[in-house]
Amino acid sequence: MMEIEFRGKRLSDGEWVYGYYLVHEPTNEHKIHFFNEKLQTMATAIVDPKTVGQYTGKVDKGGKKIYKDDWVHAWANNGKYLVTHGLYVNSEIDLDGETPDCYGWYIHQATDGDLYGDALNQSEKYLEVMGNLHDNPE
Repeated sequence: MMEIEFRGKRLSDGEWVYGYYLVHEPTNEHKIHFFNEKLQTMATAIVDPKTVGQYTGKVDKGGKKIYKDDWVHAWANNGKYLVTHGLYVNSEIDLDGETPDCYGWYIHQATDGDLYGDALNQSEKYLEVMGNLHDNPE
């Protein structure tokens, strides 16, 4: 079973928090509910909704969790890729000359502007998290 976890940057101090994501309807505040190690209790932080990203269920070569909007280095071709989720065309799949549309977690070179990507497979062998889109936009 996949672990469900989100991260977001706290509005109060810009620090990352990791936990359960919710939107408080009356105020439209985006929040992460998390375990505060220092206080040994559950806490809630208001986060910037632009920074919220879901854990993919995958880890990199070093065992680090991979989240949406992470930059990863692919050792197979020495490239830098962005982790995202949605519809993409996987050029590695060939069904009688057709390249099917796929849906799910994938990596792509953010600079090319197209929907071609590779599924987030075997990340523990070939990928290394280098940062994320919010702390390192380039």
